[in-house]
Amino acid sequence: MRVLAATNELLYELGTTVLHRLAALRMAEAREVLFPCLSGGPEAEGFRTWLQFSGGALGDPADAYALFLERIFDELAADLPTVFDRRSPTSLVFPGPQTLAALIAELTAPSLEPLWALPDTLGWIFEEFNDPVERREMREESGAPRSIRELAVRNQFFTPRWVVETLVDNTLGRAWLDRHPGSRAVPAACHRLAHLAAVPPRPEGAVPDPRALRVLDPACGSGHFLLYAFDILEEIWLEAWDDDLADVRNEFGTEREAFAAALPGLILRHNLYGIDIDPRCLLVAAMSLWLRAHESFRRLDLRTGARPRLERLHLVCARPLTASSEALDAYLGRLDPPLPDLIRLVVSQIGEMGILLREENAVGLALDRVRRDWAEREKRRLTRQGQLFDGAARQLGLDEQPVIDDGLYFADVTRNLREALRDLDADLRLGDLGDRSRFVASDLRDGLDFLEVCRTRFDVIVMNPPFGEPTEATKGYLDEHYPNAG
Repeated sequence: MRVLAATNELLYELGTTVLHRLAALRMAEAREVLFPCLSGGPEAEGFRTWLQFSGGALGDPADAYALFLERIFDELAADLPTVFDRRSPTSLVFPGPQTLAALIAELTAPSLEPLWALPDTLGWIFEEFNDPVERREMREESGAPRSIRELAVRNQFFTPRWVVETLVDNTLGRAWLDRHPGSRAVPAACHRLAHLAAVPPRPEGAVPDPRALRVLDPACGSGHFLLYAFDILEEIWLEAWDDDLADVRNEFGTEREAFAAALPGLILRHNLYGIDIDPRCLLVAAMSLWLRAHESFRRLDLRTGARPRLERLHLVCARPLTASSEALDAYLGRLDPPLPDLIRLVVSQIGEMGILLREENAVGLALDRVRRDWAEREKRRLTRQGQLFDGAARQLGLDEQPVIDDGLYFADVTRNLREALRDLDADLRLGDLGDRSRFVASDLRDGLDFLEVCRTRFDVIVMNPPFGEPTEATKGYLDEHYPNAG
């Protein structure tokens, strides 16, 4: 029974990955990121051009077309590795020719044409792809989610546009208006902004600098809030340039057209952050934000080769460690103690809590435990050393007690692990390490990224939180740390 359930879940993940990748290609076509590659299937202009260079060496056209799509995924993986990386487990199977042809026929149907220009189409595809029968069975079998996956599936209903606009207009829009009371952009762009009888005074220390406006959706799903925040931030940044605020012109260019071309990258780098417990949602959010940036490039009439490279997105998965303890030990064994113990303890606490995990408690508890264990080992080592020279055991003096500087040590942990992950990535590109090490690195990177987001201060936090009961594994923690939450 467990094998059947695991097989069905894997098939679902494979289908989710293929469908959303192909839908993303269709949306990329609409934004002129790619030559036509799905429209027309094997007769698509991009494929026919690519085929000419092969000289017929790729064999059957159906097989060649599947290879062509995989090569496009490889190209896009340079910008979105977590979405299009074909080394991931959900990329190991690709549809056969008949299935692929039927799926492309559905995606290129004339009736769907208007949808590919909309920013949130991928999110709605994701919601509709969830199996309503599975969701109903979960609710019938248990009043509360029994796992992190159940929590995700039971709560994946995405927020209507008018709710998104109301919340973002009156948080992000209001935050900019507080900093720049003379703003023209916010009243023009934020149609659901509440009209106040009097404009409140500017918050102490707040300056009209768009770089300082950080927006977090801690249950971001497929990114509906972040997509709309992108629209508003685009207007805010342009106004900052037009009004010559916060030295934006001097830092980012005195030509407005060049500044507008750099703007999508600036928004993704400085302003938008998202967390979710479901990695599938984050793939959709990443694709949606990437496509939204390219929509701005298209409006500026920038050809693909002239479009600036987009940097890594601040989208973080708060999930339990999926790697086996043996694989984790094998990877962490290359690091100097007590670094492995601290990393394992901190990352393992993330689990199902998401943003509700109190980062300072997680790090503090881990530091306390590692400090005690490390100090005990050091005392035993120094005692043995003393026996070696003195011939008898002796009590350590106060000036001989081992000490860890918490702040400095955690900074070293982060830096050392980042360096180790970079080394691992280099090894993977050379083919020296296998899938197991890649999964361990992915787990640890997610954990550290999550903790770094938790240590960031945000001006705006907007979300449509999961409803209903928490998972059984998290209820005790929530009752202890949030006793007034009900």
